Amino acid sequence: MKTIKKLALAAAATVAAASMGHAQGAIKFGSAGGWNVYQNVARGGACYAEKVLPGGEIFQVGELDAGRNFGFLALYSPQNLGFGNGDIGTAEFLVGDTVYGGKAFGVDTTGGNGANYNGGFIIADNPSFGDGLTSNTRMAVFTGRIDGGVVVPLDGIEAAAQTIQSCIGSRGG
Repeated sequence: MKTIKKLALAAAATVAAASMGHAQGAIKFGSAGGWNVYQNVARGGACYAEKVLPGGEIFQVGELDAGRNFGFLALYSPQNLGFGNGDIGTAEFLVGDTVYGGKAFGVDTTGGNGANYNGGFIIADNPSFGDGLTSNTRMAVFTGRIDGGVVVPLDGIEAAAQTIQSCIGSRGG
């Protein structure tokens, strides 16, 4: 659990598009708890978990670059979120009773299914966020541009965290 907390703590949330890692050379490492875990060879073997949400959005959490002490959270949507490529703004996310926030970076991308996605990612370094992520069942993400925000079910995140740990271990990290 320490690794996901380190990653997630390092990771913070937001909105974006399809699969940042897939477009940059990610390969599937495994699956756990309803999440797929990937290793991004283009980023030194960085590992992250991904889940497709009921509305078609793609949520990712993990290492931005292998061996760094921070990570990322990203949310990509096939619907127009009003936040995309080149946009810089803020995102807030509610995990349990705590609101976190940070600078969001917009991204447009194409998913593995050929669909266009928009949204963004956020990078952070907050240990309490990682603890909250692994001990809650859902998180809400707000950008100020999405009415009502996006709810991210976190079911299975602990199993995904263990698989991310195995992924990191497979590269000797």
